[in-house]
Amino acid sequence: MHCCKPAIPALAKTVFYCLSLFVGLGLGPCLFGQGTSSLNALPNLVRTLQIPPQGQTLSFPFWVDQTTSCNVTLSSVLKNLGMTLTDPTGNIYVFGQPGSDAFQSSLYPDPVAVPAAPGAYYGMYLGNPLVGQWTLTITAPTIQTAVLTLPVRIAFNNQVGAVLFGGGGTKPLGQAIALAVAVMDGATTVANPQVTATLYRLDDSTIAPVPVSFMDDGQGIDFKAGDNIYSACLAPTQQGDYLLQVEITGDASTGHFQRNIATGFKIAPLTATATGAYQERVILAGPI
Repeated sequence: MHCCKPAIPALAKTVFYCLSLFVGLGLGPCLFGQGTSSLNALPNLVRTLQIPPQGQTLSFPFWVDQTTSCNVTLSSVLKNLGMTLTDPTGNIYVFGQPGSDAFQSSLYPDPVAVPAAPGAYYGMYLGNPLVGQWTLTITAPTIQTAVLTLPVRIAFNNQVGAVLFGGGGTKPLGQAIALAVAVMDGATTVANPQVTATLYRLDDSTIAPVPVSFMDDGQGIDFKAGDNIYSACLAPTQQGDYLLQVEITGDASTGHFQRNIATGFKIAPLTATATGAYQERVILAGPI
């Protein structure tokens, strides 16, 4: 989807080049932590996994690029899930096994010490993990009678992270929304990543997800062709709550990588406009 070429892509370009310095200095997480919900430079892979009714086990394959450590965390209302991580050679790490430099696991809060806690937070640490495809396997203790939703976050300790500019907050119905995405490898952008994006309507499950095309062709919303900054324009025709999920794969200094990033926003009708002539006035703050 292309829309007219507003000023925001130029601003996004400037922000990306400034972010290259911040990411290179390790300050990207600080920016994100200060409430810039549509701006993220963390090397993350986030998924919401679900075990369907009458289901008991699910497996999620993911790619690990070169990193000194990898942390896999998830939360659940169940406090007794079984979990394993399988490395590219078939070696299996079991949640709860004795810790080592290569693997550690933890559960918080302790269900015995805090039995009234509404759920649990699971953490698994991999030290210098093998590069390649890993598999996370989760097993529920009993067959489920309802969907079990499991938010999962995989964090890599390296300098390859996705950046998304745009989205967030409330937008007027009928106003085009410009977005841009890039992958930072330290202080440089990654060339030729594969970008796949999907727009979800959060408050109406009957509306099917819509694919969104991010382009680096210098056309329409895109500011400059071949600068490794991919742009898209959204123009939702209905009010509601939306989520844009962006999946990115490619090759960087850490080898083949897999990352994703997302932003949410609300579309609301325009309820008021300013009309009439504007006249500048100066109000004195005190005696002359």
